[in-house]
Amino acid sequence: MSERDERYGVPVNNLRTKRSAILALAVGFGLVVAGCSPGYSSDETLDMAAGERPTREAVEDYQPSPEEVASAQIEADAAFLGWVCSYDPTMNEDWHGDVLCSAGADAHRPYLREWDDFVTQEELMESAREYENEMNSAG
Repeated sequence: MSERDERYGVPVNNLRTKRSAILALAVGFGLVVAGCSPGYSSDETLDMAAGERPTREAVEDYQPSPEEVASAQIEADAAFLGWVCSYDPTMNEDWHGDVLCSAGADAHRPYLREWDDFVTQEELMESAREYENEMNSAG
């Protein structure tokens, strides 16, 4: 007589039971994996298999954030204007570095009017315009 499982009363070495359990697990796993597709319909999946990229519908009511608009404007200005210097105080009691010059993603703070002990904003911006012109003519 064959050995039986105490809990379920079935033969321990029953190959049919083991095969059925393995098949059920494989089918269940396949169904789970099939349900984890990247969100394409079956037609789009077939198009991708044929080497075609799926098309996405444009969002008609898209409104860029103010940060996106400002970033795009800076990039557009840099493409047309080159270096642009603007007043940008550092609050470190040294007014010589209160100008930020940028060209697209590149930015730096020139140390202007080193010889001047007291710098006004007007004097600083006059030197910034000169520095800006110098940077744009060098490039």
